[in-house]
Amino acid sequence: MAKDKAYFLKELEKCEVSEATKRTYAYNLAWMAKRMDEWETGTPDCEQVVGYMTDNNVSPARRMNSYTAMKVLHNCRGEKECSEHYKVPLSDCKKCVDQEYCKQRKTAHQKKNWVDFSCIKKFAKKLRQDVYGYDKNRPWTKDEYASLQLCFILQVHMSFPIRRDLCTLTWGTNDDTKNHIDLEKREMVWNQHKVAKHYGQIRHKLSREMWKLFTLIRKQQKMREIDSGHVLLNRYWRPLTKNGYSTWLVREMKKCPGCEEKCIGVLILRHSVITHKTRHMPTLHQREEFSRSCMHSAHMNDLYRVH
Repeated sequence: MAKDKAYFLKELEKCEVSEATKRTYAYNLAWMAKRMDEWETGTPDCEQVVGYMTDNNVSPARRMNSYTAMKVLHNCRGEKECSEHYKVPLSDCKKCVDQEYCKQRKTAHQKKNWVDFSCIKKFAKKLRQDVYGYDKNRPWTKDEYASLQLCFILQVHMSFPIRRDLCTLTWGTNDDTKNHIDLEKREMVWNQHKVAKHYGQIRHKLSREMWKLFTLIRKQQKMREIDSGHVLLNRYWRPLTKNGYSTWLVREMKKCPGCEEKCIGVLILRHSVITHKTRHMPTLHQREEFSRSCMHSAHMNDLYRVH
């Protein structure tokens, strides 16, 4: 049987990761199997894999992905000793990747779409004033409801610039396996996020403005008899997917003065806020606490800084 992506997916069945991550590992293993003759007769050892990467000047990022996939493959087979051999090569690759990343400057995409924090803050204030002026005793139009949601999103991001997990937030339940709003403590509770195995549950306290905006969202949903339990809805009054949330935000952020020609999605908005916040955090403890609230490491915070 040819050692293609499907072959390696079967090998990785025991791996306790998401299906998307399994496909990534399988792709990297198939990439090596297609190029290395050693795969035709069996599984190459660590020295052979490292030798191939060195002889062919493979990029550090590709090496790191390949070594990680090999490590996972050996772990799935119960070959712990073979897996341990990749520790040093992986560590060396990570150092090279970090060095290259730190030397990078803002790409043309970032220069075009980056938005100043003061601009976000000013726009959020104007949006909040408009939303508070709407008649609260009638169901709002789609545009008015979209402005309310955008106002809530910006208010959250100015304190906690999180990833696309915001669209998975629900209310009306205290399920400890899902992301939800604790109505009694007025907190956002994150049980499902990228670094859950390191940080566990993360809680964000809703400010007075966040809570007021959320109350308006909940009231509008009740007036329309929407019982999905999701905080964020699309223009068809259905829960937003992660990709749908990004697309929706890009469209709505064009309302921000000076951003009409920009493409401001979740990533740009998040990085713009983090870049501003980290400039005013002199101590390591402050950076670590802030990075944890953003669901990543202090090291990643440093990489987010604009050089």
